Amino acid sequence: MANHRLLNPKRFTVFPRRQIGWLGLGLTATFALTFILKVANLPVPLPIPTFAIFGVGLLGLVLNLWAFILGDRSWVLLALGLAIDAFMVTWLVAEVIFPH
Repeated sequence: MANHRLLNPKRFTVFPRRQIGWLGLGLTATFALTFILKVANLPVPLPIPTFAIFGVGLLGLVLNLWAFILGDRSWVLLALGLAIDAFMVTWLVAEVIFPH
């Protein structure tokens, strides 16, 4: 039989337990906030290059995966991090396939 310890719901917490989980979650949230501010049509433009914003997002994705591999099982990290990171990866793949 397969060992189902990885996704055992009893081991999940609400918030990350490790510092790397919090750092990955913070970088993912920073990506989301700066991306929304960049895309929003504000009167004052945001002077941060888009590739830097996505660099922060990719670093957050790597740290989220690393925290998950190290055993940090949290619902916030899984749900929020996975949703934002899936959007980011989809956006990057679409930009590579269909450049403008």
